[in-house]
Amino acid sequence: MNPRQQHWKDFDDLIRAFIDIPNQLAGARIEKEHQFLYNAEGLGKKLIDHIITIHMLSQGYRFEDHEPTIDFSSIAILARSVLETYLTHTLSSLLDSIKVRWRVGLMTS
Repeated sequence: MNPRQQHWKDFDDLIRAFIDIPNQLAGARIEKEHQFLYNAEGLGKKLIDHIITIHMLSQGYRFEDHEPTIDFSSIAILARSVLETYLTHTLSSLLDSIKVRWRVGLMTS
C-alpha cells in the first residue's frame, strides 16, 4: 500500500470511529449530570462534516493542463469552525461537570 492509499485508509478509520463511538450509546439512558451528551451528537456530526469537507478541499482541483487549485481560504474557515465546535463541546461539558460538583458540594455541606 502506497503512502497516499494509507492516508485515505487512516482517514476512513478516523471517520468510522467518529461514527461508531457515539453509536455505542444508542438506547442507553443518559443520567442527569451527562445531559450535555444530547448536544454532543449534533456537534459531532457537524465536526465530521467539516473534517470530510476539509479533506476533500485539500485534494485540490486540476482543470486540464492548468496548475492544481486548492481553496485555502475555505479550508481555513472550516478549520476554524471545527476548532470552535470542539471547544464548544469541551467547554460545555466542562461547565456541566463544574455545576454538578458545585451542587454535590452544596448538598453534602
